[in-house]
Amino acid sequence: MKHSVVGLMGVILMVSTVANAAPKLFSEPMCYTSKYDSTHLKEHPKQKVSQLWLMLKPSPEQASDSSPNSLARLFARFKSDSRLYGADSGYCSENADGTWRCGVECDGGGWNIRQLSDGNILVKPEQWGIRVTSCGDEQMWRTISPKDDQKVFQLAPASLAQCKKMESRWE
Repeated sequence: MKHSVVGLMGVILMVSTVANAAPKLFSEPMCYTSKYDSTHLKEHPKQKVSQLWLMLKPSPEQASDSSPNSLARLFARFKSDSRLYGADSGYCSENADGTWRCGVECDGGGWNIRQLSDGNILVKPEQWGIRVTSCGDEQMWRTISPKDDQKVFQLAPASLAQCKKMESRWE
């Protein structure tokens, strides 16, 4: 009897862990955000980004190799500039290790995403950074560079409405 109770407790623990697990990236529209306060920015003087939003969406299209593709939009504000900047990914595709790679259209760089067990994500700009533009002004652009900023940004899940609000301001 003791073994069956212990076994049952293990099953209950596994079921509750699965039930509380974050949804798989790109399985549905998702929003993530991070905001850095003045104390954090003073402690990291080379960091230029003050706020990030990342909206992830499944795509109805598939890549040429039949693997699923997804779309992402990244929005940023910088500590020296109140304008909203954004970047569209061409597509994001899943790597063999479960991370995702998103590339920005027109040679705008890209980033990698890794989902953490607590539901947060890590966004890591690629070597050349991520080029983001100001709405309506392709000449006004900035780069989120791993050389100047944090090399990895941790973003927490947020309401989809937050990302849609940024999207409506940027378009």
